[in-house]
Amino acid sequence: MGQKTRAFLKNDNRDFHNVLDSMLNIEDGNAQTVTSAVTVTGKTSLSGGHLNTVVLNGGADVPLTAANSGATCIFDTAGASGFILPAPELGMRFTFISAITATADHFIQCATNDHGFLGGMIMVQLTSTAADQCDSFSAATDGNNDFITLNGTTSGGLAGSMIHVAAILGTSAAKTWAVSGHQICTGAMVTPFADAQL
Repeated sequence: MGQKTRAFLKNDNRDFHNVLDSMLNIEDGNAQTVTSAVTVTGKTSLSGGHLNTVVLNGGADVPLTAANSGATCIFDTAGASGFILPAPELGMRFTFISAITATADHFIQCATNDHGFLGGMIMVQLTSTAADQCDSFSAATDGNNDFITLNGTTSGGLAGSMIHVAAILGTSAAKTWAVSGHQICTGAMVTPFADAQL
């Protein structure tokens, strides 16, 4: 990893000291930022912990990008809000957490109608005394459901609810995103999956 381009070192300045100065020195107390893509092959050990990117919703419709892949996306306001998934790239993944109970629809939307979800979620009642304490719902088997709507009651979205999605196709097609998770609900539970916002 160099701080100067190969073209600079090869063509513009061939002094040996510039080659040395170009080297990144990654050591304790010498923080460095690598801004280009890095591929690591072989077993890697990271110590000191790893923090994922966090994307707070803030009560808006937030479009996610490829750069957000791996992020924890938090519904942090009760009002209507959503996250819009990016065009899929195989291996992208996102985790969605309801930090506060929805009072209006919280939604997760695929980038286009051509994308969709495959998989399902476990739904549990907020109180264990409810007649139907748990249920499960899956996305349509044709993979065309492109919305997950959490209404704060029957379709989930109470504080503590969580959803994981991962891109299992890198092209524009149905069954693009695998989904799993659990929702905390109240009332007669219904599916959160549909072809439009519920």
